[in-house]
Formats: sequence, structure tokens, C-alpha cells
Amino acid sequence: MSKTAVYDIEKVDAVGQSLNELAKQGPRTLSIRLAIERLHPQILELLGRGWSVDGVATELSHRGIAVTARTLKNILAELAEAPQIPPVKKRSRAAKAAPAETPVPVPATAKQSQTAPLPPATQRSHKDV
Repeated sequence: MSKTAVYDIEKVDAVGQSLNELAKQGPRTLSIRLAIERLHPQILELLGRGWSVDGVATELSHRGIAVTARTLKNILAELAEAPQIPPVKKRSRAAKAAPAETPVPVPATAKQSQTAPLPPATQRSHKDV
């Protein structure tokens, strides 16, 4: 016959609380791409001050983030291609129903030329209809 394990409610609640704290912290490790993305502003600062990609890769590796210059260059190129513009907000139904452009008022002289009678050859009488 096997023994069934039993646990104090306080112990289970304490473990649950610690698991909740872990969930709030998020992941404790990052991939090389996410690490470079997180350090992107600092890396751009170094590159802007004349550092080479090789030099930045060497410094990152010395500080515990092992990356080759080629990998760093590829990740930086991907980040540069990524759109930095925030997404466009969707228009509401009311905005979609409204005309996109407001009509431009037409001057009186232009209205007169638009409403000029047609030449006699193209006029149709009510008998033609």
C-alpha cells in the first residue's frame, strides 16, 4: 500500500505565492537576438562614436555576451529594417462612413462655365428620349 503525501495549506499557499512572484518577473534568460535588441540603443551609441562592429562584438563577448561580429551585424541590420513607426489606429465606423476628403468650394466663375449649355448638335429634346 502506498502512502499519499499531504501538505500543509500554508506551505502550498507559500509555494503558490512564490510562483506568482516568478511569473511577474518574466523570463530570466534572453536569446542573443533579444539581448542585442535590448542593448540596441547602447550599441548604436558606440557605433555613432566611431566603434567598429568587430570592436563592439569583442567588448560584448568580454562582458559575457558571446557574439560574433557577423551575428551582431546581421541582427543590427534586421533591427534597422524593422519599422519603427507605431501601427496606424483603425478608423471608427463613423469615420469610415464620412467622406475621406472634404469638397473644395468652386468659384462662381468656374460654376458658370461648368453649367454652360451644350452645343445644339449634342442637345437632346424630350422627343428623342
